[in-house]
Amino acid sequence: MVDDSVAQARSTAAALGRAGYKPIFVATDWAECRSHLSVDAPDLVVLDVHMGGQMSADVMLPQLKRFPGCAKARFVLYSALKPQDLAAIGRRCGADGVALKGQEHEDAFLKVCVDLVP
Repeated sequence: MVDDSVAQARSTAAALGRAGYKPIFVATDWAECRSHLSVDAPDLVVLDVHMGGQMSADVMLPQLKRFPGCAKARFVLYSALKPQDLAAIGRRCGADGVALKGQEHEDAFLKVCVDLVP
């Protein structure tokens, strides 16, 4: 779970935990994300698109896919962007799924995740 907002990361990680995903590693920047990926082979990686002054997820995702431990990982981009803009970004960078951020979109977000990694 990668999001530059600690509160959003915690909320999203909690939702993933309630859905049965464990363990959940949270990173708030790309260095922390790469550090986790160097020691763990995740099944699912959730990435915030806009990372507040850092490289955006659509640029980072192709790089993350090249990590040895990410060969089987599924990648979900999530954001508060307009759905059509998020879908276009997801297609462009090779995301396996996209979902909208926010409590009101939690069920749809979890469905995307569960459909990719039951």
